Amino acid sequence: MQGNFIQIGVAPNGAFGTPQNVPVGQGYFPRPTPGSSTLNNPINNTRTSRPSSLGFVADYGKDGWLAGNPAYFGDYFMPGSVQEGWSIQSGNFNRANAYSYNYSLQTNLPAVNGYDGSLTGNLISFNSTGNLSTSVWEGLYNNNLNIKQTVTLNATKSYFVVNVEFFNNTTNPINDIYYLRTVDADCDVQFSSNYRTINKIPFSLPNAGGKSLVTSTGLSYTNAYVGLGTKDCKAVPFYLNTGLFPVGSELKDIYNKINSIYRYADSNNLDVGIGLIFEIGTLAPGEKTTIAYAYVLNENDLDDAFAATQPGFRYDGNFYPSGSVIVKPVGTPVDIEIVNGGALSWAWSPPTNLSTTIGTNVTATVDVGPTTYSVTGSGASTGRCTNPKLEIIVSPTPVIVKPTVVSPIEYCLNQVASPLQASGSGTITWYNSLTNPTGTTTPPTPNTFNIGSSTWYATLTTALGESVRVPIVVNIIPPPTINFITTTNAICLNDTLIINVNTNGFRTVWIAGASSLSRDTGKFVIAQPYVNTTYTAEVTGYAGCKATNNLSITVYPLPVLNLTANPNTTICPKDSVFINAISPTAIAYNWTPSTGLNATTTSTVISKPLTNISYEAVVTDARGCKNKANSSITISNLPKPKLGNDTSICIGDSLQLSPGMYDNYLWQNGSTLSSITAKNASTYIVRVSNSFGCIDFDTLNIVRLNALPQNFLPNDTVICKGIPLTYTINGFKSYNWSNGSNTAKSTLRNIGKYYLNVVDANGCRGVDSISLINRGCVPFQVPNAFTPNGDGKNETFKPLLTQQLSNYLFRIFNRYGQIVFETQDVLKGWNGTVLGRKQPAGTFVYQIKFNDFDNAPQLLEGSFLLIR
Repeated sequence: MQGNFIQIGVAPNGAFGTPQNVPVGQGYFPRPTPGSSTLNNPINNTRTSRPSSLGFVADYGKDGWLAGNPAYFGDYFMPGSVQEGWSIQSGNFNRANAYSYNYSLQTNLPAVNGYDGSLTGNLISFNSTGNLSTSVWEGLYNNNLNIKQTVTLNATKSYFVVNVEFFNNTTNPINDIYYLRTVDADCDVQFSSNYRTINKIPFSLPNAGGKSLVTSTGLSYTNAYVGLGTKDCKAVPFYLNTGLFPVGSELKDIYNKINSIYRYADSNNLDVGIGLIFEIGTLAPGEKTTIAYAYVLNENDLDDAFAATQPGFRYDGNFYPSGSVIVKPVGTPVDIEIVNGGALSWAWSPPTNLSTTIGTNVTATVDVGPTTYSVTGSGASTGRCTNPKLEIIVSPTPVIVKPTVVSPIEYCLNQVASPLQASGSGTITWYNSLTNPTGTTTPPTPNTFNIGSSTWYATLTTALGESVRVPIVVNIIPPPTINFITTTNAICLNDTLIINVNTNGFRTVWIAGASSLSRDTGKFVIAQPYVNTTYTAEVTGYAGCKATNNLSITVYPLPVLNLTANPNTTICPKDSVFINAISPTAIAYNWTPSTGLNATTTSTVISKPLTNISYEAVVTDARGCKNKANSSITISNLPKPKLGNDTSICIGDSLQLSPGMYDNYLWQNGSTLSSITAKNASTYIVRVSNSFGCIDFDTLNIVRLNALPQNFLPNDTVICKGIPLTYTINGFKSYNWSNGSNTAKSTLRNIGKYYLNVVDANGCRGVDSISLINRGCVPFQVPNAFTPNGDGKNETFKPLLTQQLSNYLFRIFNRYGQIVFETQDVLKGWNGTVLGRKQPAGTFVYQIKFNDFDNAPQLLEGSFLLIR
């Protein structure tokens, strides 16, 4: 599935990840993971090459797939083990999994793979209309629970939505159903060769926005973003402490947060899986329910993605959020469906013109005026889910609608706020109170300098007037407090120190100095710094608000050591480099290995290696304390410019010459551009150098300029209308006649001018034309006499047809004006008799009516002799 900013590969089991390599040359952007381009098939324990598989990938900057640095990001799939998939489990049956590394659905795998239930199914359809693409998967869990997964991608967005419907097709209840979606996000591994990601849970219920969200971002490129989010109240976000996907865990235990390998708040920066798990509950016989969640690949689209997963309306294939208007002529039946609300019972009010007042599907007949239907959901469990109330207006004419807003909005104290947002087709006006008559069309930016709540109001003005004021509540949340508890702030080298963090926050992450801590998260850590170190603890409180505090630890220092070529230097082949070990207190030096060095016990050495190498320098001070540092010398590859093979071009054409991407260019004409345009037969030379100053050359000759094809059609020709002419023009590689023919042979049937575009064996293009001129021919040859005397010669009188015609009528009259013969068959003529009696010799008159080649009616008349 391809959008403007996202590409998705969907596997036959409903997971994301292509079982085959993506087609070459069709605009896909697969990114095989470094060092592993094969996948293991757990059924037969074999590996299959997957050098260009595709999971999902995003043009994060929305600036073009090949723009930016790196140009695009995502979870590209696959580094060799499970990457993305889903699980289902019920109290009645075992758990079943569908993961992208399995290629297709498999059953009865060992429990270590997390696959001990029965699951069948496959992709059943794909549709793309306008900006929307949908992929539908249907399957069966343990022969009694139907599952239908619909993936919807809007080409203009940086997210895609997954709707999953569950249907009990048996006569018995199915109890304790849980559904899990998980992904091992390797966001920027292709660019950084680092599988680790920053995994966070920004939102977990309960919260004012009703949001659940777990995200992974690249460790090197934080724009490499993958989020799993929903406004479904029965969802729990999680990430793993270790591992890529849930193994051998009861889904109910994961959902209820009683499994220790899962984390449900805060963050880590490991190579682990993230996911959402849903409580579907119990389905009665014949009952169905739905859930919705979104994969988001740009956090700027989070609000839109959340909105697409909350309850709303669908009509005629389009999503309508609460408060929308459906405009149709009076009397039109409108089939409306509630989506993303299948877990609730719904009641519609008023009953006017409704086919039913309960359920997720109704038919409303458009009345003479607008009707506002209030739809209330019930049955939400306490604590997590609330009973929503939606509105939809059905009207024969446009009506004033309220703007769509997000409320409440939460900011941390002193957080940089964005202008408030409201959407709708019209003018948005903002008010600072419910009664203030003066508003502004400039979206206000909330003040985050004071803790507490404030309320703004937005209206939507159209040609029909101004809507009611819709409140937007802004909550400013205070940060948590942080205090350190330690026995001392100074230690000796290699000693340890216990640090306790006393805080009212939810989670502690060490964002500075963590490399010398026993772990990078937690309120209790053991520090073992090797230099004076300031540790920074970041604590996350309510609504994700964060605070930091610093703790400085003093350490007796090692001898200072700096290398002038530290940590690495790149040189050209056969070059050398000076490496200086700068240490004010050092009295002795030792370098290893000695390969390529002129000395090993001096502060300065000269390295001239033949291959890539890493040196270690160890210095010793007067107290015998040692310090060491490493310097890696890399031999750069010579640049290899490639202009291509010698060639020829057509007269008037040009050839763009580009040797590849390098730092500097110099052409034979003095140009320093990365490419030049060649138009003449000549020799073209380029010298390139890379960022390390390494130089190489390449040459291309344009050996000749090829003439363009011309004058290959015959001269203009005069013809009778309806008489086709066939021309065969040989000697060219391709043909394009103006009558649509694309072969050397073409039949010209109409009067007019024809063009032929050709491409010869050299690829040169030419065009020629020929005109067919109307000669003005009569479509019949009519004799002036005939002799029906039985001698077998000239026995019948009929015209000879010379052109194509229609609606033919041929009549013969005697001298009294009586019709003696008529026919519509162009092959029939008169034999000189009427009702079997021979007619006397004399003069007769003929009349011919017909429609000519252009379908214009025509009439021909004349006389002839009957001779006996």
